[in-house]
Amino acid sequence: MPGNDSGNDDLKDEDSIMKDYARRGFSPKIINVQKTDDFLEFIAGDERLCIVKFYASWCKSCAKFGIRYKKLATKYGDKIDKADKVVEPGIVRFAEVEYGRNTSLCRALGIRKLPYIIIYKASVGKIAEFPCGPKYFDERLVSRLNQYLEMSDEELQFEQKMELGNELGNDILSQLQVDDAKVDDANQRSIS
Repeated sequence: MPGNDSGNDDLKDEDSIMKDYARRGFSPKIINVQKTDDFLEFIAGDERLCIVKFYASWCKSCAKFGIRYKKLATKYGDKIDKADKVVEPGIVRFAEVEYGRNTSLCRALGIRKLPYIIIYKASVGKIAEFPCGPKYFDERLVSRLNQYLEMSDEELQFEQKMELGNELGNDILSQLQVDDAKVDDANQRSIS
């Protein structure tokens, strides 16, 4: 239909859902990871998909991303009351890791850009990881989440292997580009 913007309709729906939950005193359950043990406990917690957001408190992109992340958690995650009791279970679990308070964990996981997302499932392991600024929220995170929710564990394992293959290909490509730059630099020096 001309003039119909379903993306805006989705945002309005999300806003009304969040307002309804807030009116009833519910909020999305997003685990705040404080240390490595919290992180490991979270990803092994149960068989639902787990989404972990890595952010920095000083990062403006992370703050914008965080608003959309909270809406996503409201839509798919557990809802808790003011006493932190789950009042409505969700189909996905959500966590967040603040970079400044968890630098060793972030470095161990290779987090270099913020905001950053890692998606896990206990029986499969890490399925995907990617930087995800607010501009790419729907394209990178929401679309993958919807795709993964429809997949069996076997399909998720295949997706995991495809992600690893893409990472390896990107690493090889970047190394080739570095090597080409070195050759070009050496050629320039020999011509001079």
